[in-house]
Amino acid sequence: MQYWAGGYVQDLLIIVALIAAAVGLRRLLPPLQRLGMPDALIAGVLGMALGPAGADLLPFSSERLELIIYHALALVFISVSLQAPQKNSRSGATRSITFAIPALAAMQGVIGLLAVLIWNAAAGEKALHSGFSMLLPLGFNQGPGPAMTLGGSWAKDYGFADGAQLGLIVAAMGYAWCCVGGVALVAYGRRRGWHEQAGLSLLGGGAEGEGADADAAPCERPPARRAELGGLEPLTGQLVAIAIVYLGTWLFLSKVAPLVPEDRQSTIYGFHFLIATGFALALRPLAAKLPGGTPLDDDLLARISSAIVDVATCAALAAVRIEVFLEYLAPVLFITTMGGLSTLLACVWLARRAFPDQPFHHAIITYGALTGTATTGLALLRMLDPQLQGPTARNYVLAVTPSALLALPLFAMMPWPVRTFADGYPGQQLTVLGVLLVYSLVLLAFWRMVGPLKFAGPLASLWPKERSAEVQPGGEDG
Repeated sequence: MQYWAGGYVQDLLIIVALIAAAVGLRRLLPPLQRLGMPDALIAGVLGMALGPAGADLLPFSSERLELIIYHALALVFISVSLQAPQKNSRSGATRSITFAIPALAAMQGVIGLLAVLIWNAAAGEKALHSGFSMLLPLGFNQGPGPAMTLGGSWAKDYGFADGAQLGLIVAAMGYAWCCVGGVALVAYGRRRGWHEQAGLSLLGGGAEGEGADADAAPCERPPARRAELGGLEPLTGQLVAIAIVYLGTWLFLSKVAPLVPEDRQSTIYGFHFLIATGFALALRPLAAKLPGGTPLDDDLLARISSAIVDVATCAALAAVRIEVFLEYLAPVLFITTMGGLSTLLACVWLARRAFPDQPFHHAIITYGALTGTATTGLALLRMLDPQLQGPTARNYVLAVTPSALLALPLFAMMPWPVRTFADGYPGQQLTVLGVLLVYSLVLLAFWRMVGPLKFAGPLASLWPKERSAEVQPGGEDG
């Protein structure tokens, strides 16, 4: 019947059913419960195994799921951006997360470019498109939505074959590094007692305001408001606000995209989530000036964003086509292994040097966010702080928005090595590599100036001892 034509409704129902099945499996199987793996990831793995790419028992379409993921990405950014910023003062750990996320994302871009250059040098030809290099920070740091969206636009504009699918695959490998590597890291850190140790700046009497958040009250949102007599249901109000922002985003894209060259239009549409974020940030203060106060409700918006993330995460994994994964198995494993290992080691190396309080907790949530999403980062943190009552979750929430602003130059640079692959390789790619290195060093310099980051020695130590002195410029590493 025409009422069910198109298949999008059926695909959404299948995704929701997979999430329900994952919830049931986690409750029935104690190992899954102890693992702490988010239900949406379990559901996505089930979809990959039972869908067209696996046993072909579930009749959903990867192409339709990719479109659902595209729109879900923007809706998540809108619902998060409409929430009011927390009023808590930003601690030293918050400032460290603010700089750590873009700095390590830039490092992932450097690793991705190096991996492509090494692979092509070994092959003696341009065997691997430089689009692979930028999928590493996109898939690991931003998740499947941006990786699929921009990968797809690069496929249309710059000849990056299977870009959308490769974006999903790299993001899926990031989830694997997050879950497997993260769980192993938590277990190892517990055995070493890292979860009970403080950061170096706190032990050494760090600057005021950089440390003592251990006893700070957890960040709690006020409860969701209820409908007044004759008034609009608050949940409906949040959906209206999200729809207004997304409508403005569509109008903007439909008017601006035709003004740019045709081969760049897909990239403009690929950045729709950033444009939507800008409109959402502009709407929030306007809503506060409405008679009777703002209709926006942070609790409801947070729940909406969480629900969309669950659906998008499951859909992203289920949409992975196994045949594409197998075709690119070797380069995918090479690039994601380099990216996963370097991210894990960097997060541990920075832990005691950058986070005054609960350094291991902050390293875990940062690693989870840089290989998966905020959801998987919080899921890993719950292995150390089951109720998320400590300061780490709060510090991460406070750091998300400023870290996104600091990462804008990285987003601006991403199309550069992809666009120039056909006639500018390897010179343009080496130029981007140098720019990313400079960008990373600038972030580290500002981080050292305004945050609690200490370059403590010995620099070869992943977890330096309490009494290590900070290495001075030109000094020796004792």
